[in-house]
Amino acid sequence: MVGGAAEGARKGKIKLGRDVLLYALSTLAQTCAALVAFIGALGLYRLQSIRGNIHEMYRNLRGLLASVGKAEWRPEVLAILPDRKVREIANQVIAHPENPQQEQIQDSLREEVGRRETLGRDLRRTQRLVIVFGGLNLMAILISLLGFNFFSYLEESLLFSVLYGILAFLVVLVVVAMVFELTGSLPDKLTCHKAGQVFLEWLQREYRGSKQSEKGGE
Repeated sequence: MVGGAAEGARKGKIKLGRDVLLYALSTLAQTCAALVAFIGALGLYRLQSIRGNIHEMYRNLRGLLASVGKAEWRPEVLAILPDRKVREIANQVIAHPENPQQEQIQDSLREEVGRRETLGRDLRRTQRLVIVFGGLNLMAILISLLGFNFFSYLEESLLFSVLYGILAFLVVLVVVAMVFELTGSLPDKLTCHKAGQVFLEWLQREYRGSKQSEKGGE
């Protein structure tokens, strides 16, 4: 492996070792698969939280409408009405209140209906983010698997090394952005510091391991 690299250097080419290429492609596939599972779990938690808030909002709407005392808006009647119908009734009260009691709950109804619209946007946004992130990572996994069929080309490709580094950097940025979007907060400085230490320790171990492999190859 070392002799091949030296020969490639004399010819003005950078040639990756077979072990390095295998490690790069397999690591890319495994990392992307793990990230899909991690972001998927965060996404599911976020979706369940949003749906729980929507359910609470409709419960509040039913309680407000039942407080008016109208016969057709009794709690047992509102409980069996679809959520869409309850929302339509709330919009009717907001637009055209029929009595002072309905006027009193207008502001509360308007607040709950507006909350529903916000939650609906959050729900659709989260679904799109999870789907797009999962699709991109599955594409990266597919590319890495296909890369095993082009060893001879990738071993002598400087472009592959550059693109691999860029891809790794972009994956980190996308994961941080996804965590921020799905949790609504960025990791604190202490967490980032610890993560940086762990990453540097991992790089040092990988560097020492590669040096030992080169010595063993010689």
